[in-house]
Amino acid sequence: MQYLTPLLVAAPMVCGSFTMNGLLRYQGLSAYAMVGLVFGAVLNMGLAPALIFGAGLGILGAGVATAICQTISFAILVVMCRRVAVLKLTPRQLRPNVLLVREVIGGGLPSLLRQSVGSVATTCVNLAANPFGDAAIAAMAIIMRLMLFTNSVIIGLGQGFQPVCGYNYGAGLFDRVKQGYWFCIRVSTMILIGFSIGLSAFAPQLIELFRSDPDVVRIGTVALWLQCASLPIMGCNMISNMMQQTMGLTGVASFLGVCRQGVYLVPLIAVLPHVFGLFGVQAAQPAADILTFLTTIPLQYRVLKRLNVQM
Repeated sequence: MQYLTPLLVAAPMVCGSFTMNGLLRYQGLSAYAMVGLVFGAVLNMGLAPALIFGAGLGILGAGVATAICQTISFAILVVMCRRVAVLKLTPRQLRPNVLLVREVIGGGLPSLLRQSVGSVATTCVNLAANPFGDAAIAAMAIIMRLMLFTNSVIIGLGQGFQPVCGYNYGAGLFDRVKQGYWFCIRVSTMILIGFSIGLSAFAPQLIELFRSDPDVVRIGTVALWLQCASLPIMGCNMISNMMQQTMGLTGVASFLGVCRQGVYLVPLIAVLPHVFGLFGVQAAQPAADILTFLTTIPLQYRVLKRLNVQM
């Protein structure tokens, strides 16, 4: 409660920051968008310890520091949207428009579903690991944190592709859309292969950075090895989903957005532990990745075929 209360107070600024970050990126001003968000994150690294230990606020200090830094990021992004953006942000533009609201909801629905189902899936993984003890819960939490870092690289690549996809698709330059898509697939696959090799080679050492408990290291190492086996195909899943979302294919994009975490992971995490025990918990996420990949291929093939017809 102490940590969450200041975060809820700053929640409107967080929403505004993400929105303005998207506005700047889609105007080709990614560097300005990055400065706004990164400045607050870096400031938080110094302010949080100062309030937690220096001011003696404890966990409340962590929440207050995060809220302050998020508000500062919001203020920086407001200034940038007013001064350097191609489309100037002014209060008189803040008028509701039903058609625009509907279009924005349609474009953002896949991301909303993906994030929401991801939270549910994380809870399900924790509940499935619970019968196997605290070590299993800690190990799976560490793996999800490592995968979050890995996924962030691919999400960044996909977010860089989305404006390119949107510009060229809107202009009817469908060949450039395909070129950008295949470029991102190649780059993301190469990056993920590198991550897979590195994480597999140093799996025990990476787990020990978080917890030195032998049980946590043993459980986490097996889970990380299994996750690395499916890691190279995750770029195709994510980039394809972002492409569909940017092209306005809300139905397909929404389905694939919930495919891994909702359609496959939740049922797998409910069934596999009863059949294979702890190994079922460790194998559920890589199995969901593979099933999502097998689902993505035919759906994305239809999208690419549609582009060929339009060309």
